Amino acid sequence: MLNFLRKRSVKYGGNAVTGVMMMLGVLVLVNFLATRYSQRFDLTEGNIYSLSDQTVALLSGLDKDVNMVAFYREQTQPAFENLLEIYAYNSSRIRYRFVDPDTNPAEAKRYGIRSYGTTVLEAGGKEERISTSDERELTNAIARVIRDTEKKVYSLTGHGEKSMTAVDRNGYSQVLEALQRANYVVRDTFLLARAEAVPGDCSLLLIAGPTKPLLDSEITAVQSYLEAGGAALILLDPAVVSGLEPFLESWGVDVGNNYVVDSGGMGRLFNLDYSMPMGAEYGNHPVTEKHKGLMTAFLLARTVGRSGNRGGKEIVELVKTASASWGESDLSSLRGEEPEDISFDSVTDKRGPVPLAVAVTSEPSRPSAEEAERKTRLVVFGDSDFANNQLFSFQGNGDLFMNAVSWLMEDGELIAIRQKERGFRPISLTAGDEQVVFWFSIFLLPAIPLVAGIIVWWKRR
Repeated sequence: MLNFLRKRSVKYGGNAVTGVMMMLGVLVLVNFLATRYSQRFDLTEGNIYSLSDQTVALLSGLDKDVNMVAFYREQTQPAFENLLEIYAYNSSRIRYRFVDPDTNPAEAKRYGIRSYGTTVLEAGGKEERISTSDERELTNAIARVIRDTEKKVYSLTGHGEKSMTAVDRNGYSQVLEALQRANYVVRDTFLLARAEAVPGDCSLLLIAGPTKPLLDSEITAVQSYLEAGGAALILLDPAVVSGLEPFLESWGVDVGNNYVVDSGGMGRLFNLDYSMPMGAEYGNHPVTEKHKGLMTAFLLARTVGRSGNRGGKEIVELVKTASASWGESDLSSLRGEEPEDISFDSVTDKRGPVPLAVAVTSEPSRPSAEEAERKTRLVVFGDSDFANNQLFSFQGNGDLFMNAVSWLMEDGELIAIRQKERGFRPISLTAGDEQVVFWFSIFLLPAIPLVAGIIVWWKRR
């Protein structure tokens, strides 16, 4: 037996078996660790296989299980399954399964499925359905199914405000669509003068670009609403007396009687003139924390910054223009008059960079019983046109508006940039580059092993 074990074949065979067993052990260990501590890496340029910040924030804050039943034909399941797998990877509260209506008609009938591609989401006794495989729609459906209460936006009318249903370039129909996609109920014809008070179920009061002054009774109602812990988004344009200026001053907000001139070259990159300043700096605030690196364009904006009368309120300037801009106090050009040469006046004008928006947080002075722990939140912009149908989709404009809404609604998980788009970066070759690639791949690359073989043969001959 001892002689048998000393044979060379047994010795080398044993080493080989030992090596194979060690390799198998390593593979088993690696697979175990990969299953227990899995990590995903998206190395694509636009992170197209990653979820948007909005979705990741929502999933990380889930406090109840969400079950999804996707009714897809077997051959169409893989694409959507990849997306659901990423959702489940980001949250242990996401569970999903697929049902083929053709092979399991009983379950399809139980859920009342009438078409392929329908996904049913269930959470806490509530149910939502979507008929697309789009990340945005799926995320919105999750937000709807887990939301316990309905949040309402009241859009003030009666003073020439932006119309939420108008589809022209100055309308707010894209804002209305974005608010509804975020699962908010929008009351777009709210007459405060008739109601005499802001309704108790108002989650956000929107005042978008009034062209006529609000009545004193309306301003008093807005004041009472904020003092009770309400939230308001106010967008004011230059050369317009809204009646809100003294009211905002009492909240620590300085609304300038001017318009912003941008003499720098940033706006010209997008064919914008001097009356369309670009947002160049962003404050340290939840509304803008994910806005770094994005540009925003404003049309005929006025300065909005912190005043000296803050009264213990927390006020953050959200957006500032470039240093080559200023707040022009001569409003003759906005009144249709022929202006003098537009240039910076160190006496009357405000030197740039100038603020265009502020966010105010304050303890309510008269908190309601229902909102005892809620703080008063207020965001004021010096322009209402940056969110109109013409500019809402420009760079970061729509995101800035919706992030302000999300913060005011205390929906922190929805403050994010929209999902990423698939990038496209083609390789352009000159005629010379094509010749180099041709000769290298057809002749030079195959010749390398051939020449190496000849050299080795020559040395051994």
